[in-house]
Amino acid sequence: MIPIHGASIQATYQAYDVAMPKGKIIDFSTNTNSLTLPESIHKEWQTMTKDIQCISQYPASEYEDLLNALANNHDMNQDQFMITNGTNEAIYLLASYFAGARVGIVEPTYPEYLRAMSAYDAKCVHIDWEDLAQDLVNFSDLDALILCNPNNPTGQYMDQDQLGYLIKKTKKNHVQIILDQAYVDFLAMRTRDINDLAKEWIENYPHLIILRSLTKIFKIPGIRLGYVMGHPQVIQRLEKRQPSWSVNRLALSIGIKLIGEKDYIQKTKVYYRQERERITKILSSQGWEVIPSQVNFFMIKTEEADQLISWCLKRGLVLRHTKNHQGLNGHYVRIGLQGPEENTILTHVFSEYRQTIER
Repeated sequence: MIPIHGASIQATYQAYDVAMPKGKIIDFSTNTNSLTLPESIHKEWQTMTKDIQCISQYPASEYEDLLNALANNHDMNQDQFMITNGTNEAIYLLASYFAGARVGIVEPTYPEYLRAMSAYDAKCVHIDWEDLAQDLVNFSDLDALILCNPNNPTGQYMDQDQLGYLIKKTKKNHVQIILDQAYVDFLAMRTRDINDLAKEWIENYPHLIILRSLTKIFKIPGIRLGYVMGHPQVIQRLEKRQPSWSVNRLALSIGIKLIGEKDYIQKTKVYYRQERERITKILSSQGWEVIPSQVNFFMIKTEEADQLISWCLKRGLVLRHTKNHQGLNGHYVRIGLQGPEENTILTHVFSEYRQTIER
């Protein structure tokens, strides 16, 4: 079976029946930050690992400390936040919350929404991104709407004016809206402006639920960390569904340090804005149809996705398929940008592929 998520190197090679090369393998299927881990993580990790007893204690005060850090960072109240084991836990908690409801999922998007909602017998309605952007959606039959923005896998971003209009419209139609902002820190716009807007929306629209991820921007998928922002009553209802101690002490302790890493986030924004422009310009000049993106990954449209993926696998490059994304039907590949050297290698391999098929 083809893996349903990126960053599954061995499974991808097996699925495409390609032997793993002995040399370096570059994983372009992952969409976490490619920059070096923040120095604060290294220091905190060294401190924690000197005290092995820390894993013999239940998380307690760490929850409170991280909630306090989040509240201070967003200039909001602690009861407007819930800490989760990555955004995936939040998605399944919300699926429990909306069990049996009619839930609109804006496609193409992260396939875990459909898996989670279906597991709790929600009646899922597929809504095309362009239809939503053009205000063509009828909300009268929906209880909730899920929008991943910035979008995974396309990298598109619905701007704040469109989002504001959508939030007001869903309120008018008594539809709760789940806004997944797992990749929002990769946007070029100022983090302070993003957070100020989130605060304004949360405080004025009780039907809005925002998901955030620390996993993606800080490259910590191995320990999992995210949070939910919402009205205190919604947060309380979700907390009742959350298993006790679902977030471990290591993740919580590291999260407290990461909240203050504003320079690291800014460095990430600058890097990806420049590198995305450089690489997509090269690929476009080679004749590839590159889908415009505003984050750390982008898509290329091709009718030969499987052939391209296999070609790259043989040369040590792992791409992300789109077979399980509604509306894409596998006719695209997603590329998560890595370091400059690795990205340049990608452009050479793509150029060789085009030259080969055009002979």
